[in-house]
Amino acid sequence: MKSDHTQETAMKIARRVFPALAPALLLIVGLTGSAAAQDPPDRAGRLSFIGGDVSFRPGGEDEWTAATLNYTITAGDELWAEPGARAEITLGSAAIRLGRTTAAGFLALDDQLTQIQLSQGSLQVRIRDLDYDEAYEIDTSNGAVSLLAPGSYRVDVDARGYSTTLTVREGRAEPDSGGLRGVRRSWRSRHCVRHRFALL
Repeated sequence: MKSDHTQETAMKIARRVFPALAPALLLIVGLTGSAAAQDPPDRAGRLSFIGGDVSFRPGGEDEWTAATLNYTITAGDELWAEPGARAEITLGSAAIRLGRTTAAGFLALDDQLTQIQLSQGSLQVRIRDLDYDEAYEIDTSNGAVSLLAPGSYRVDVDARGYSTTLTVREGRAEPDSGGLRGVRRSWRSRHCVRHRFALL
């Protein structure tokens, strides 16, 4: 009888306590599921060098902050290097260097595509390995530049965004004016090939 009475008391307590705990349990399960649904970025870079004043704006944010060493770079993030400043981002086997007075942002960053918007300034890109299904693209106001093979590249955009110069020291790249009306000049030196395309 004592055992039956204890069991009945436990059931009564459970019937009273469970309805009060149920909302909290559902909230915990919901939060856990929501966190699991938010996949981590497929690929990320690392801010491996900062020289001078470099600012950073995370994707989706309005405020700029001072960039910090080893910060993780993902799609949507933007960087600004002040005059005299420099920065480098390590991305797998590639190194992306920002020169002084450079504004750049990552439009896409995953296993297949690294797409960078260069509004002004200069980017130097060194790619050591490039898989057959992997692409690097640098977008400017004049068009896009596709980096098609391992190598050393530099893209410069003037402060007004009127002209873009692509320098290929090693590798293979393809400038595309994107159907914009413009002019393009190409010239070859002993060490590199340069392409320049500009808005008319």
